[in-house]
Amino acid sequence: KTFNGGNTWSPIPYSSLRFIKVHPAHSNELFMGGETMIFSPEIKHSSDFAGTFSNVNMSGFFGGDNSVHDMEFVGNRWIGVGEGVISYTDDNGTNWNQGINTWSYPLGWGLYILDIEKSKHGTLYASGEAFYGNRVNYFASNNNGESWDTV
Repeated sequence: KTFNGGNTWSPIPYSSLRFIKVHPAHSNELFMGGETMIFSPEIKHSSDFAGTFSNVNMSGFFGGDNSVHDMEFVGNRWIGVGEGVISYTDDNGTNWNQGINTWSYPLGWGLYILDIEKSKHGTLYASGEAFYGNRVNYFASNNNGESWDTV
């Protein structure tokens, strides 16, 4: 982390995580995610500029899959993407709802979802890598992550 425009840097003491994200409305809030050493999804949250971190509850988030690859924010909603699943929470991680679970679709839909971004018009886009065969690997949501369509 840096507080002087990148002139000096200090390490953040966590490893084996796949992303770090700053909340766009609260620059003091950082999120880091990935998977634990026992292959469980993991998100850590800091509200003090990465001084300290706490674990975010992951109950029901991935239904047994093992990684969070990215997050996006729409107001108070956090939207996480990972191995086959896009989920959202409206209560700071206490409860998660699945917007889509590609493992429950036909085998050709299996997808490691690696990235999520919000357009300037508010549409959410998620993309990733197909697990089975070749297919278009993009999803879009116009209702803040509650449901998803293929692009």
